[in-house]
Amino acid sequence: MTAAPPNRCPLPQNLALVGIVFAQQAFVFDPPANGLGLTTTNSGHGLITNVR
Repeated sequence: MTAAPPNRCPLPQNLALVGIVFAQQAFVFDPPANGLGLTTTNSGHGLITNVR
């Protein structure tokens, strides 16, 4: 597994968010892939580390 560079996005300044772990995955419209016409991305996970 390789480490990805950190992504930054604005969040409310709320210390209750620090330490939250989250997962993400997307469905992509891909008609020739299968009968449903969908494929999925690899999953990713993240950790909220600090609030500035």
